[in-house]
Amino acid sequence: MKAVTNRASESGHIWFGLFLIIVLVFLIPAAFSADPGHPASDISPGTFTPGNYNISGNFSIGSGTLRLFLDNSTGSIGIGTTSPLSLLHVVGSSNLLNVSSGDNALLIATTGYTGINTTDPKYALDMNGTTRIQSGQLYISGIANSTEEKEGAMHYDSDDDQLKIYANGKWQSDRSIATVVVAANDSVLGEKADYVADGLLGTDDSATIKTAIDSLPPYGGSVVLLEGTFYLESPLRINRSNFTLIGAGKPTVLLRRFNETTANNSGLLTIGDGENDYSDIIISDMHVFGDNQTNRNINNHGIFINKSTSNVFIKSVWVTYNAGAGILSLSSGTSRNNFISIKNSEISNNHRDGIRLDNNTEAGMITGNLLLNNEGSGIYMNYANHTVISGNYIYQSKLDGITLNTGYRNTIASNMIQANFNSGIWLMNTANNAVTGNMVYDNSWAGINLTNADNNTITGNVFYDNGDSGTYDSVQLQADSDGNVISSNRIADTGGTGSAINILGPTNDDNQVIGNYFTGTGATLLNDTGTNTVYTSQLSEYKSKFDIVLTPQGNVGFGSLVPAAKLHVNVTNASGGGSYSMVDAFTITNSSGQIYLVINGTTGFTGIATTKPTHTLNTKGSLNVTGSTTSEGGIIIDSSGRMGINNSAPTQTLQVNGSMAVCTFADASCPTTITAGDSYATTRAGGAIDVSEWIKYAGRKPIAGDVVCAVEDGSESGTVAICNGENGRLAVGIISTKPHMSIGAEYKGNDAVQLAITGRVPVNVIGEVEPGDLLVSAGNGKARSCYSDCYGSVIGKAMTVPEKGKVLALLSIK
Repeated sequence: MKAVTNRASESGHIWFGLFLIIVLVFLIPAAFSADPGHPASDISPGTFTPGNYNISGNFSIGSGTLRLFLDNSTGSIGIGTTSPLSLLHVVGSSNLLNVSSGDNALLIATTGYTGINTTDPKYALDMNGTTRIQSGQLYISGIANSTEEKEGAMHYDSDDDQLKIYANGKWQSDRSIATVVVAANDSVLGEKADYVADGLLGTDDSATIKTAIDSLPPYGGSVVLLEGTFYLESPLRINRSNFTLIGAGKPTVLLRRFNETTANNSGLLTIGDGENDYSDIIISDMHVFGDNQTNRNINNHGIFINKSTSNVFIKSVWVTYNAGAGILSLSSGTSRNNFISIKNSEISNNHRDGIRLDNNTEAGMITGNLLLNNEGSGIYMNYANHTVISGNYIYQSKLDGITLNTGYRNTIASNMIQANFNSGIWLMNTANNAVTGNMVYDNSWAGINLTNADNNTITGNVFYDNGDSGTYDSVQLQADSDGNVISSNRIADTGGTGSAINILGPTNDDNQVIGNYFTGTGATLLNDTGTNTVYTSQLSEYKSKFDIVLTPQGNVGFGSLVPAAKLHVNVTNASGGGSYSMVDAFTITNSSGQIYLVINGTTGFTGIATTKPTHTLNTKGSLNVTGSTTSEGGIIIDSSGRMGINNSAPTQTLQVNGSMAVCTFADASCPTTITAGDSYATTRAGGAIDVSEWIKYAGRKPIAGDVVCAVEDGSESGTVAICNGENGRLAVGIISTKPHMSIGAEYKGNDAVQLAITGRVPVNVIGEVEPGDLLVSAGNGKARSCYSDCYGSVIGKAMTVPEKGKVLALLSIK
């Protein structure tokens, strides 16, 4: 590489300079001396006589390529040349320099390559062994790229401003994250740190820490603060991403020595500048101490997270005795602080809120912290959304344990909230939050208070001894809080004269109170003056057809929000609009799942021992309808389908003890006094009234009014066919038009017709017919009058004159 070659040449020059000194010292010590020298006659082959030598001209030893030449006019020395171009100029066909002691220590080859501890250098500088640069630096000039793609090659890339090493088949940059250590003045091992703070009055240790932060590479790094006290005369500001500030635990103390006079401007530790976006910042294992007895300004916050900051993780820190908030996240406008995590820390004895997430803080996690004796709320969230508050212990806040104001979809779960001076939890101007599994006790006001808070779920909490001796309640809905679900909470020993649950006033609408357990000394366990409060076991969408409603009066409603009886089943829309198609609106089963009773909500049909009733009442098995205790009363239908009226053991399909009447509703002709054994049928004004029997037919299907004859063919014996002859002896009757009663249902089907067997029936006729005429077959299914020789063929007697080819005939076979 070029950078290495340049440095190698410089190294070669150094060694040649050393060689020159040796030559001058040992061979020609007095070449340029002003002292008197030996005369020229003293210089001859053999041993030199000690003393100084003065040579007035050039000096030469040997000849050819072995010549040693000293140019007296320039002072240059040439080896293998009489025209040296530099202070020392070596020309030859073998190695130019070999300085060694045993093994070769330094060698310069005729190729120009220099080797250290190697006799065969392959590079401009080829070293074998450990190299050290002491009290100096190695400089490698930059190149745009390198073609020396060999494992272990290195160059400084002037395009990327990075030192690159060829490893694993590719050029790789240094990807390490720098870590810088800063010691306090009183740190035990401070001398080993990269930076040491002064810790003196009037000296700002935040400047030392800031210098360490600024020394990190732009892509990120860590600053480690050793144990000891760092005295801060100004805010320690972190305005960079991908950064970690970590201490040695509580012994690492950041101590405030100034007052912040501008509101919402800084904290003792300040993250973000309020203008640029920063992310992925970790603060851990240190004590942020505000010294609020000395520094009392209310703007003296412990840790301040400025707007446009995201992915901030604060863990295992102690934030105590700050005159402002312990930890404050503050955004504004459309800017947001996102994903703020505060975990496993102690935030105590601060003069404002312990933790405050304010103005557009999104998706926070506040878990596993101790929040003790803060003079605001333990946790206050204003316009903070999608945040989880879980597993914290919040004790003796001067206001509420947790305050949620103007936010939504937050979760408060599994916290212990004790002895706070106001409410344990206060939800105001907020919606769609979940409050679950918390222990809330000994708080001076309500356990949980809702004001203008809608559609929140409060479930599975324990409220114990809240309210002191006042009128506060464990669960209180103050005003304008609608659609909340309060379920499965245990409310014990309500401390004051308030209620376990108190819904105050008609502006609280459509709340649901489900399955809570009340016990204790409260004056009223449940007080409800709200509107449309539902005491329900919710199975589906609110106010749906599936609602089960339980009222304090003991009424149960299925699909009815206001049940009017001990059991009220409503299969219409609970809000009053339209009908639902709902099967099995009411079902009763035994312990084995056998169905006793089903009421179909769509049809209104009722089934007894059947799941699919097809009529108003279907029963599978025996049915007994009786108005007395005697066995002979009412109606019996046994399991075989036999029906008995005033007969408890019918042996026929229908068995009636006593008289029977068949009458239509409000039929004036239906007698009120009936002789036993008689049967009565209702009257019908006008038209034909006949009794018919189902009978099979052959050939073309007869139609109403046709005259039919018995079929003589043995294969179709017992059937009828349309009569085709006159005065036929086989004529048997007329096909009924609209029978009043039919029998022989076992023959009913597409191959059967209804044959009138008695009564009055219309018949198709030809010719003139007068009332009283006998009627016989005239062929083609019609009848005609017969005046003589009609014996054996008469099918009836005409009652009317023909009208549209028909007369009304009284059946009479002779």
